[in-house]
Amino acid sequence: MHFYIEPSVLEKYPHLKVGVVIVKGVKNTGEHSEIQKLVDSTLLRVKKEYEGKDLGQIPKILDWREAYKAFGYKPASYRCSVEALLRRVIQDKGLPNINPVVNLYNLISVKYSLPAGADDLDQVKGPIRLAVAQGTEPFVTLGSREEDTAKVGEIIYRDDIEVLCKAWNWRESDKTKITAESQNISLVIEGLENTRPAEIVKALKELSELIRKYCGG
Repeated sequence: MHFYIEPSVLEKYPHLKVGVVIVKGVKNTGEHSEIQKLVDSTLLRVKKEYEGKDLGQIPKILDWREAYKAFGYKPASYRCSVEALLRRVIQDKGLPNINPVVNLYNLISVKYSLPAGADDLDQVKGPIRLAVAQGTEPFVTLGSREEDTAKVGEIIYRDDIEVLCKAWNWRESDKTKITAESQNISLVIEGLENTRPAEIVKALKELSELIRKYCGG
């Protein structure tokens, strides 16, 4: 698997930090009560930390809001993945219960206030690229069969064929979504100006340990 960031992205966002973990041969099935207990205890701490605060003024979140505005998206309608998850936590809606790997990277996302995502490597065609969209790249959103296209100038993850994640980390592709059958997975954690590299490293290390503990591989 090859991953790279196009120079045009770094020119626009020189403070970008991206961490990638590759996991192979995982078992991503079953109900893990231990994972749920870990999620529940973490969410209690996260809710206490953010309750009563304006998420839009949290520096890490504000970085992503400014990026989305640069794409021409309204932050009230298009929220980065971690802001969307944190809003669920604050509203006592919990995190979506999808499968072990997704549940674990969502857990790490809200714990560290960093966007996290993943792709099923067996469905990726060619290298994964973080790129500036030309506006012609096809995209089928998670849970949909309708094809859309990227917006000119937005930041996307893509392979040789199509968009893997639209608006940087807003919505993942249906093609490379993580399912119970996914065994070989690329996980990514991101930060902009107000994220320190050490935070990315710490989050990646913890995510790797959790996946190895609960999913093997």
